[in-house]
Amino acid sequence: MALNAIGTSSSGTAIVTLSAPSATARVFVRTNFAFDSFALTTHDRRVLTKLAARMVKDKIHSMTLIGYTDNLGSLRYNDVLSRERAASVGKFLMERVLRLGYHGLNLHEVGRGILTTGANRSLDRTVIVSFGH
Repeated sequence: MALNAIGTSSSGTAIVTLSAPSATARVFVRTNFAFDSFALTTHDRRVLTKLAARMVKDKIHSMTLIGYTDNLGSLRYNDVLSRERAASVGKFLMERVLRLGYHGLNLHEVGRGILTTGANRSLDRTVIVSFGH
């Protein structure tokens, strides 16, 4: 797995990649979605664009996006919102890799509802990306 750190930001968005000897790695995408939102910020789009370029370069063909929410709201609502967050990141990444001429990416988007890290609710509003060659 060739991917390393893609980008970080003191303003909240960070993508940290974990290299692995196997064909699978996890990327934590801290997009810090606003409360009750699945919209990507301009900064999120810049960082995800860098990730898409690296995915094309490394010929990543399989990706799972797992969306999460904070613990406010009903379980049912948060389940839907977590899927919308995963879909938002997935749509953006797919558009970028296609624009770069890469057609070999298979996406699977999953919403897991509430994530409680205990640190800060805004950090629970995230998407985790797993991918392999």
